[in-house]
Amino acid sequence: IQAQDLNADPTLFAFQVQGTLGRLDFLSQLQRTSGEAFIQYGNGSLIIAGQESALASLTENPVAAVLQQDNGTCSNQDIIFPSVTNTASPIFPIVNGDGTGLDNDQVGKFQNNQDYRQLQTNCDQQGQLYIAPVLLDTLNPPAGAAFTSESIQIQNELNNILLQLQTSGRDNALAFFREKGVNFCKDERVVGPGNLAFDLYAGCETDCYYHDIMIGFRLPTDKTNKDPERLYLLSTGNNGHGEFKIGLEGGWYPHYYWVFNWNVSYNHVFDTCERRAAAFKCSTVKNIGPSTPAEIGWSYWVAQLNWNLFHPDCPTTGLTLGGELFAKKDDNVRFLCQSAIRDFCDDLADMDPSLLEDNTNTLSLKVHGEMFHRHNCWEFFAGASHIFAGRFAAKESEWHLGMNVYF
Repeated sequence: IQAQDLNADPTLFAFQVQGTLGRLDFLSQLQRTSGEAFIQYGNGSLIIAGQESALASLTENPVAAVLQQDNGTCSNQDIIFPSVTNTASPIFPIVNGDGTGLDNDQVGKFQNNQDYRQLQTNCDQQGQLYIAPVLLDTLNPPAGAAFTSESIQIQNELNNILLQLQTSGRDNALAFFREKGVNFCKDERVVGPGNLAFDLYAGCETDCYYHDIMIGFRLPTDKTNKDPERLYLLSTGNNGHGEFKIGLEGGWYPHYYWVFNWNVSYNHVFDTCERRAAAFKCSTVKNIGPSTPAEIGWSYWVAQLNWNLFHPDCPTTGLTLGGELFAKKDDNVRFLCQSAIRDFCDDLADMDPSLLEDNTNTLSLKVHGEMFHRHNCWEFFAGASHIFAGRFAAKESEWHLGMNVYF
């Protein structure tokens, strides 16, 4: 892409934007060799590779040009960059503190009367802005075009950072994940108790149907995951959370050897402190970050419809076929401790718990089947289930063996 001034008036400065362009959201993720951020946002300041680009004077040559692209991708057309004279009113469009102010395909610059900390936390707007080096052509005398010294420094440092990433083996996503302890060929095995559950029922029953109200509790007796870097280690229950349930169930007996039953329940999992990977504003990958305590809770609905078949000559033996709808709300996440992330950001205001909450509103549809046999107070069962559709839910199959004791 080349941006140039088409005004031939020799009393005007002419600016061109040419060379490598970097999208602002990408550049904001880079670090300089000194450890500082490649882009540093401030009130009245926006520093690119150590160069202050938010200038005080509107007539100063821009250190770096800003190109607006509404769809986040660069076109191949020429972009006209406005010009100013030493005496005329400046006509350079200014990028506002929140990143707005430019039209599509328009080129502008940063200025020091804006608070660009707003732009630092607006990843969507960053994705529409490109930073480009500037060519300066005075045209009077006709000295020809050349990159400004600031643009040369920015380009050189950017090239060095990208070269370092390439030679360090971090030029692809898999290498990055392996460096952070995420290996897609790894597995985990966990053995331990689950949640201890209690259910209370009260209702009415006739020869043809029954209806119950149910209240239940789950105690946090499960084996938990206390290391957020072990992404594949699943808790055997609610990961240390207690749970309350309330619901309704009912059944209908159209025949003595087959029965329909249904249930629907609302379940609330109480807020409990877990160890989670800190999520910083504008992060592009979740679950990678320093371990920090976070208070997390959620709630969900479960609805089931089952068809139960009983052996005509042995009614204590039967088969259940049915389906289940599971609908979960977004997690509610709140980071608790500032000291755990002090080396990475100034305070908890730099954290964004919504990144951990994203894509946690799970919805799944499941079919299941189970065979059972009852003997006195004991019930033995074996079955399987399969999730065949949903949102943010894994397609999974499972089988199980178990027993119940009735008092």
